[in-house]
Amino acid sequence: MLSRELDWDRFGLLYAGLQKNLGPSGVCLVLLHEDLLGHALPETPKLLDYDAFATQNSLPNTINTFAVYVFKLVLEWVRDQGGLAEMERRSRERARIVYEVLDSSSGFYLPVAETPYRSLMNVTFHFHQEDLLHRFVQQADQEGLYALAGHREVGGARASMYNAMPVEGAHALAEFMREFERTQG
Repeated sequence: MLSRELDWDRFGLLYAGLQKNLGPSGVCLVLLHEDLLGHALPETPKLLDYDAFATQNSLPNTINTFAVYVFKLVLEWVRDQGGLAEMERRSRERARIVYEVLDSSSGFYLPVAETPYRSLMNVTFHFHQEDLLHRFVQQADQEGLYALAGHREVGGARASMYNAMPVEGAHALAEFMREFERTQG
C-alpha cells in the first residue's frame, strides 16, 4: 500500500494492514464498492459486516485514535514527498539497487522470487552455502543493517525496504552485500 499507483476499479473489496507503509501494526484499512454493502450473511461477525461501518461513519466501536493519527501523518508525509508517483519511483530504485547485487553475484546470492514476480518492498534471497546466512546477518547487524534474517517460513535473508527507507539505505545494503561476497565467496 502507498507504494505505487493502483487501478481501484479493479477491486470490489480491498483489505490491507496499515503496518509498515501506512501506519502502526494491528490496524486495517478496508475499501469497498458501495454495491457490496448489505449482503453479509446473518452469521457474519460484526467486525466483518462492513454495512455497520458504512451506516455508522466507520465508528461502530471505539477506534484506535493513535493509529488513525499516525495514518494521517503518514498520508501527509507521502503527499509532501511527491505522492504515490514518488513513492513508486523510490521503491523501484531501492529494489533495483539490491536486485542488481543479487543478479550479478554469479550464484553467491540466490533470489527467492523469479524476476517478473519480485517484490519492491521485500527482497528475499538465500546463499549458495547455508552456513553463510548466520554470518551475513551477524555482520550486517554490526554495520547497522538490521533485521535481515528471512521470514520464518521462507528462511534465507529478507531486506525490507518500505516507503520510509531512504534510497541511501539500499546503497548501504548493496555495498555491504558486495563486500560480504568478496570476503566470503
